Amino acid sequence: MKPLMLACFALLTTAGVPALAQGFTPPRFEGLDQQKQTQEQTTLDAQQKRLQAERDKAVTPGPKGRPPGADAAGSAQRQSELEDQIHRTEVRQQQERLAVARENAATDLALPNRRIAKASVLVVPDPVRYGLPSAPPGQYYARVDGRFVLVEAASELVVKVLEPQPTDPTTDLPSRPRPAAQPPIPVAPPGH
Repeated sequence: MKPLMLACFALLTTAGVPALAQGFTPPRFEGLDQQKQTQEQTTLDAQQKRLQAERDKAVTPGPKGRPPGADAAGSAQRQSELEDQIHRTEVRQQQERLAVARENAATDLALPNRRIAKASVLVVPDPVRYGLPSAPPGQYYARVDGRFVLVEAASELVVKVLEPQPTDPTTDLPSRPRPAAQPPIPVAPPGH
């Protein structure tokens, strides 16, 4: 009895694999995106504060009555290093945003070349539920990477990518590039 049950289980699990493997959209983690955005902003703010503190230290009198600017060369070097560090951070963050944008563009360009089987989990069984008109004869709707597409039944190829509508679901959209970190708001020192 057990071998028969195992054989049935193996048959059922392997039979569904091609349909499930056709298009897996990894889940989005908006909380993780927000956490990364906050970390980027915090890092940039901390670097800007260190730079501002170094600039303030360069214009204030030193200990034991040393005139301001006595260590001007060292301060200028530290300021330059901090500015370079800020620039590197901004460039790295910009590169990450551009990489996500390139990935999304490549995914959008690859949509018309996709094959979607009629048995795929990506097929939209009830187009009226999403406000779509009934599909023309020999075609059916599918939802791939957050976009509705029209698929020709004979070739299983995407023949048309529909324009996004405001009423489209958003749970399966690919992640978009995070916005750039904002420059810190300058705060006047106390007493000014």
